[in-house]
Amino acid sequence: MTRLFVCFATAAVVAVGTAALTVPGQAQPYNPGYPGGYQGGPEYTPRSYYRQRERERERESERDRERGGLLCKGADARITTAGGSRPTVNWALSSARSVWSRQAKAAYGEEWADPGMATGEKHTCFPVTLGRRCEFSGIPCREPPLR
Repeated sequence: MTRLFVCFATAAVVAVGTAALTVPGQAQPYNPGYPGGYQGGPEYTPRSYYRQRERERERESERDRERGGLLCKGADARITTAGGSRPTVNWALSSARSVWSRQAKAAYGEEWADPGMATGEKHTCFPVTLGRRCEFSGIPCREPPLR
């Protein structure tokens, strides 16, 4: 048993000693798919996932049009909402704008949810049993990002 232990210990010492004698520049790390000596650097191309995300961002920026210093979604992004029944026209219009803001926030994010920045805004108010109800329609816009 002792002889077997000595053999294993000797083999381990020889293996460690051999590994210590190798020059670090000669050993290549396990790196499948790349030629020997590959060192990652600026020539590295991002994975297709990142390229796909870049394409999505480019498409989104193409859809966003710049109008009067604001970035706006395309005409197909128009949101139309109806508010609740309220006693006055201003109150009913405020309700419709609030619903519009919630829908824009859910669809595009918080920065697109300001009804005051919407382009092509239209509102229609009509009488109902308990006062007035208004519809509000507009294309979401936001301020451009700071660069």
